[in-house]
Amino acid sequence: MKVAMDAAVAELIAAVPTLTQESAAAALEVAVPIPVRGAARYLEELVAHLADHPDALVSGESHCPPVLVRLTHLLHDGGHPVIRLVCAWCGKVTTELRWLRPEGRVCGTCDSRSRLSTCERCHRDGVRIAARKADGRICYRCYHNDPETLEQCAGCGRMGRPVQRLDGGSSLCHRCWKRPEHECISCGETRPAAVVDDNGACCYNCYNRHGRPDRPCGRCGRIRPIRRAATGDQPDLCDSCYRGPDRKCSRCGRIRPCTRIGSSAPICHSCYARDERPRVTCQRCRRSRSAQVYWPIGPVCMSCYTAILRAPDECGSCRAVQPLIGRSDDGARICGPCAGYDIDYTCGNCGRTGNPYAHDGCAYCVLITRARTLLTGPDGEISPELQPLFEALIRSESPFKQIQWLKDSPVASLLAQLGASNEPMSHDLLDEFPLSRNVHYLRQMLVQTSVLERRNEDLDRLPAWLDHQLAGRPARHENLIRPYLHWHLLRRARRRAAARRYPATATHHIRRRIFVALELLE
Repeated sequence: MKVAMDAAVAELIAAVPTLTQESAAAALEVAVPIPVRGAARYLEELVAHLADHPDALVSGESHCPPVLVRLTHLLHDGGHPVIRLVCAWCGKVTTELRWLRPEGRVCGTCDSRSRLSTCERCHRDGVRIAARKADGRICYRCYHNDPETLEQCAGCGRMGRPVQRLDGGSSLCHRCWKRPEHECISCGETRPAAVVDDNGACCYNCYNRHGRPDRPCGRCGRIRPIRRAATGDQPDLCDSCYRGPDRKCSRCGRIRPCTRIGSSAPICHSCYARDERPRVTCQRCRRSRSAQVYWPIGPVCMSCYTAILRAPDECGSCRAVQPLIGRSDDGARICGPCAGYDIDYTCGNCGRTGNPYAHDGCAYCVLITRARTLLTGPDGEISPELQPLFEALIRSESPFKQIQWLKDSPVASLLAQLGASNEPMSHDLLDEFPLSRNVHYLRQMLVQTSVLERRNEDLDRLPAWLDHQLAGRPARHENLIRPYLHWHLLRRARRRAAARRYPATATHHIRRRIFVALELLE
């Protein structure tokens, strides 16, 4: 046993340099209690796995012995740079990953969802089995409707499925049972708890906001709470980037991110919103659509929800500028507090009302933060020459479109490269990039914001274009073509452009002459 423990300590210290011999041994004693029968075998499996996979504690790959799952959680709680192993299907953070699947280890909930069979009572195929009765295995729907499982509720007196068992042996149904509430250690409110541990209780809002680990998202690069932990071939994904696993939708037949993947009929998000969510009459547009939110004016669809929040107006009661989500008795539009709805759409950073975007502020604040992050150089500051561009980016009338542009546009990626290079901005620096529409668009942005001087773009782009045309050609061709362009074609074109208006089509003739000369040299 001592030999196995010493070998495991050595492998653990090699994988996590911040560990000492004492802390590594203490972590192993908690992960593999020594009195447990077969502890030496567990340690030998751990040593063999760490020897074959030196990055097992930081890769997030859950094809591993069960002891490694407990070990990653212990080391992570101790502040060491390791990645906790989570369920490979739902991403749940737990140490109870006993079931191994081709994608990795899964929790008990996902394992039960994968065990589908035929109900002997309703004869449905591909359903989860809840119990075994005299007539065979039955599904959850049949189990909940089984008269043998119904009891008289101690609260309302009706027959129903028991949800909570009281001390005297009686039970409460789902109508009378209330989820236990605790005082949240973060916000101080008394609400149903998402997590209850030795430190106290944490409500669902605070857990989603602060409890989940903040790491760089593998898709958008932002440091945000991670919805789906990294697996073997997938990076960490935040709430915005995670859309669920790709499956064939049982409704539309397309391969798309789906829910209900554990059942025989997965459904994509579009089909679920169109077919499954209940239809109501929107109180703004009067169309029959799925409700996005229930406000004092009534249910509101997604389009009207966005329109109201992005167009705050003066309240007819308190005269404050707020999103008007209620109506007074005389039909005037009023804000939420005046309608008795305790919700504030005021940004805590800048004080603007409406336009909510994220927990860290409104769309305007998020736009300023992301534009600053995009243009910040290695020294942590935006260079003075890029300051006019930064001011132009944040002076947008539509911050949502600008945020989306900063996230998805390839021009924004080029801007990030220029900001990280910490080199003086010039036309020559842009000419080093391969010629494309994105580079041309970026150059025009820098010219319009006075970061770069205006030039005759049709003529001054020709030298950079020639450099790309001569790439891979013999030096003797370059020695003839380059003087031909600079001393003859460009010299004559610039002289004509200085005397009169120079047509843009003239550059096409110059490029054609270069192509003819290159063909002649070949």
